[in-house]
Amino acid sequence: TGGGNSEIHRSTITGNSTGGNYAAGGGFYALDGITTMTDSTISGNSTNGTRASGGGVALISAEGSFRNITLSGNSTSGTDSPGGGLRTLISPARILNSTISGNSTESLSQGGGLFADRGDMVIGHSTITSNTSSGAGGGVGISSVGSLDVAIHDSIIANNTDDATAPDVYGAQTSIGTLTVMHSLIGDNRGTGLSESQSADPVTGNLVGDASGAGL
Repeated sequence: TGGGNSEIHRSTITGNSTGGNYAAGGGFYALDGITTMTDSTISGNSTNGTRASGGGVALISAEGSFRNITLSGNSTSGTDSPGGGLRTLISPARILNSTISGNSTESLSQGGGLFADRGDMVIGHSTITSNTSSGAGGGVGISSVGSLDVAIHDSIIANNTDDATAPDVYGAQTSIGTLTVMHSLIGDNRGTGLSESQSADPVTGNLVGDASGAGL
């Protein structure tokens, strides 16, 4: 869609693809406007090409609200093609009560599950697991360019894999903005700036694993 608002409810978007340089949104693409998705599944979609992104969903200069959705089995392939499941660019987004799993990127691209770039993001009461990135951020990749605040609460982000830089969340490199994690389980703290906590942290309520420590 371009220039308008979109609402998707109780739907399945599957088996779609886009190809070519800068292709975006194998399953769904929004340019401008507000996108609202609820109670839906986006699975098995893909993009292919240099700087293609958002195998499942791509939001460009838009605003996104995702509640009770499943993003699974989506992929990108091609150099610098981030966001296997979801890619946001200059697009604030809220992801609530959702599952992002089994998505992937290839060719050293970041954000197997999702990649956020210059647009604040909230992830709440959600599970992000079993995603794979050939670059950094197997579960969640956060851009180091521009202003970007990411807040994660009451969520599980674990058992994701990447190039061994930051398998679950790649966010400590954010130069302008913050990564805030509260009452959540992060399987591997590499790339997050978070300290290992084998029991719930008394301030943040987080459980955080460390690959070089005891793990979780």
